[in-house]
Amino acid sequence: KTDFWYVKGGKVDTAFEGVIEQGGSWWYVKDGKVAKDYKGLFTNAAGTWYVAAGKIDTSFTGLGKDGDNWVCVRAGKVDRTYTGLVQSSGIWWYVSDGVLDTNYTGIQTNDGGSWLVVKGKLNTDYTGEYTVDSTTYNIVNGKVTN
Repeated sequence: KTDFWYVKGGKVDTAFEGVIEQGGSWWYVKDGKVAKDYKGLFTNAAGTWYVAAGKIDTSFTGLGKDGDNWVCVRAGKVDRTYTGLVQSSGIWWYVSDGVLDTNYTGIQTNDGGSWLVVKGKLNTDYTGEYTVDSTTYNIVNGKVTN
């Protein structure tokens, strides 16, 4: 097992917490050591980032836990401007201004078509009619067919 440390002035700086660039990657350091066991979000002046195994993961798109909220992460960075559907752990969720909205029920569209979302989650179990704002939609397995 190899540990990586943050060194400043020739000494390990055990008070340091932040991100550093090393070898073309950005690493999350806590208490002076790359936190290889950390998975979650980290905020600095450049934004809020998704970290996995101690490294900022710019390939990650999905949801990340930020305090009491689940937030939209796109290409490793929290996007507080996005409204729409986001896939996370194989499930599609509705986010509004970058935050998971479990109060939302309605029709949303992504590259795969238009879908019924119930309490913030794409509902693939529903087949039938759904009416919103005087428009009736035919739904099959959650997907709008008309």
